[in-house]
Amino acid sequence: SVLIDSPQTDPQRIMACPNPFPALSPDQRRVAYLEGGSLKVQDLVSRSLVAEWEVPFNAWGGVAWSATGAELCLGANSAIEKRSGLWVFRLDRREPLRILDGAISAGAWACEGRKLILTLAPPYFEIWGADLDPKVPTIEALGPAQTLQEYRQEMLRPYTRRIEANPMDAN
Repeated sequence: SVLIDSPQTDPQRIMACPNPFPALSPDQRRVAYLEGGSLKVQDLVSRSLVAEWEVPFNAWGGVAWSATGAELCLGANSAIEKRSGLWVFRLDRREPLRILDGAISAGAWACEGRKLILTLAPPYFEIWGADLDPKVPTIEALGPAQTLQEYRQEMLRPYTRRIEANPMDAN
């Protein structure tokens, strides 16, 4: 559940959330959460679904909002999915884009959008920061991004090579 509390009143329940890690937008009007293989954004006043994207890997938390509220990012919080990289979901786009590859378990914007902080998955256990221009969308600031289709093709390449090398190997 998402709770909002003010000094004048007791906290009140706003909504039930199917995921234990919801993320409240900077303007506190929307909540983002993972459910059933999708990243969803719900308006807290109308209760309507504002956006929904397929998540191309097994994720369970770690959604972060940009300072502008126009972008969300998600990394893979699992060692199994460590090659998934960091994905950005823009409210004005239908498809997420992978902006960084590698073992990125989570990302978050900091310093009013002037930095993108990344945590790396095991065995690295490192935190990295990238400088950003807060006036430029993160997708554009970090260079060419990868579409869902390109990501899926990349994930299939090793298996395709194995099949081509030995078509009789059932593994």
